[in-house]
Amino acid sequence: MDRLKQSAIAFEKLLDKEYHIKLGTPKKIPLEFKILFAPIDFKHLSGVQHLTDTAYARMAAEDFFSNILTEKTTESDLHNSIYFNDIETRLENLANLEYYLDNNMLVFKWDSRQAKSNINANYLFKENTDEENKAYVFVKEK
Repeated sequence: MDRLKQSAIAFEKLLDKEYHIKLGTPKKIPLEFKILFAPIDFKHLSGVQHLTDTAYARMAAEDFFSNILTEKTTESDLHNSIYFNDIETRLENLANLEYYLDNNMLVFKWDSRQAKSNINANYLFKENTDEENKAYVFVKEK
C-alpha cells in the first residue's frame, strides 16, 4: 500500500473523533477548544494544493479523498508533479497524525507575523521529542 493511501486510511479513522484541548496554567482561566476532522481537510493537510502542475490541485477535496480510498488516485499519480518532493514528508506525517495528537504535543499560540510565515493558524502543536525531525501541526479556529 502506498503512503498516500496509508495516510488516507489513517485520516479516515480521525473522522469520528473529537479532540478536546484544554490549555492554561493554574493561575489563568484555561482556554478550551475542539479539533474535528472532515473528509475535505485531507487534501489541504496532504499538501496536494501545492501540486499546481496537476489536475489534483484543482480537484474537489471530497472527490480527492474518496478517489484515494477507492484507489482511483495513487501516490504514483502524484509523482508526475515536479512539486511532489515538497509534499512527501507531509504524507508520512499525516499517516501519524493521530499518534501526534494522542501523545502530548507542546502547544503554542501561533502568530504568523512574529514567525514571518504565511501559515494561517492560531496554534502550533509541536512534537515533544529531542529528535531533529519533529512533527508540527498547525490549527486554525473555525
